[in-house]
Amino acid sequence: MKLKYQFDLESWAENSAYDSRSSLIRTIDNYTVEFRFNDKYCICGINVFIPNAKVAYDDRGKVVPDETKSAQAYLIANYVADILHMQTGKCIIVRGPYTLKLIPESEKEKRRFIEKYAGSSTEILKVDVKGHCNLSESGLNKYVNQKDAFSIYMDAKRMINPIGRYREFFRVLDHFFPYKWLEFDTKVSTYLQRFNAKYTMGLIENLRNLRNRCSHAKSKKRYITPYDLEGVKEVGANLGTIEEIAKLLINNPPP
Repeated sequence: MKLKYQFDLESWAENSAYDSRSSLIRTIDNYTVEFRFNDKYCICGINVFIPNAKVAYDDRGKVVPDETKSAQAYLIANYVADILHMQTGKCIIVRGPYTLKLIPESEKEKRRFIEKYAGSSTEILKVDVKGHCNLSESGLNKYVNQKDAFSIYMDAKRMINPIGRYREFFRVLDHFFPYKWLEFDTKVSTYLQRFNAKYTMGLIENLRNLRNRCSHAKSKKRYITPYDLEGVKEVGANLGTIEEIAKLLINNPPP
């Protein structure tokens, strides 16, 4: 049995080759994803297909949703939303209910099942995007092997508050370099200097100390809050650098 998870999107991402009478199939991380369009050539949703699924039923013969499969489908849908946000500059996600359909994959299954919705629980992913999007398989799969770091990076991109934004960008560094203090500074600097000599140990240490002041609010420490004008200015002055490093790392992940 094939499971079809349907996610509705509100978007301005368009492709003039497709409308409501057509769709676009792409393979993303070995999953089949179908992009749906409206009459204005805009993406209005995606369907994520999971093949070879075993279907369980309760005592009343009702399909029991597989939470593992639901999580897999949502992971792919969320990744697609992140890709669209990176390409277009805007992506607003509303986490809600999903819609599941059963699709028979064999003649035997066709005889036993009629395509139907499973249960009343639904999860809808609504996305608002504006601008051009690259729907090639290479473009869609660009960050598929590093979803966690990419997701952190995109969360930072969506943030408005500079302190939170700085913390999230720094988490990308934490993801790739799970070390502490001097060892962290050394390993990060050594790797980044392959790309630019400006990423010295001193620079990385300063960025790390600033992250600590953004993250911790211990008494007698010079921590930063939105009411700390000088601190916010310091964060703003370094925000471009930490975002630059985070982007460099997701595009050039350490081995």
